[in-house]
Amino acid sequence: MASAASDAGPQEPPLNPVIIRNLSDKLYEKRKLGALEIEQTVKGLDITKDRPTLASIVEYITENFINSPNANHRKGIICSFPQFFSNYFL
Repeated sequence: MASAASDAGPQEPPLNPVIIRNLSDKLYEKRKLGALEIEQTVKGLDITKDRPTLASIVEYITENFINSPNANHRKGIICSFPQFFSNYFL
């Protein structure tokens, strides 16, 4: 008999898979598009004052992009810093 903890599985990322794919792309234009999509997401969450979701996005970005061995992941998140943090911290 399986326990409830084993049924949990991996958590859903707080960002749309298209945004994640764009941030990870090797082309600058797609990474920039991902950054603009993050800006729109953050603006929408800021309007609704959904701080827990914003915090989960920051945590997800830190774990999967900033600390990534993949250079395109790190470049993608650097493109999104101005858009994300200008909205998140203002």
